[in-house]
Amino acid sequence: RIQIGLDVGKGLSYLHQHNIVHRDLKSLNVLLDKHLNAKITDFGLSRIKTESSSMTTGGMKGTLRWNPPELINGQESHHSKTTDIY
Repeated sequence: RIQIGLDVGKGLSYLHQHNIVHRDLKSLNVLLDKHLNAKITDFGLSRIKTESSSMTTGGMKGTLRWNPPELINGQESHHSKTTDIY
């Protein structure tokens, strides 16, 4: 379990270093290979974050039960690297 968590963290770090916000990270979007290496999948809601874009189009994205509280209660208006980490 620890290695799976580390793999997901490394994958998310790589995405965020390239300004990609996944917006739907959940257990169903993490696959394991035959060596139990975790891979992040399903980039259908992912967006490249630029300084001029806000990712607010279309309201809340992703699976409701996996969204962070700050998006659900309106404290944040858009997905970001920190909402991916939640």
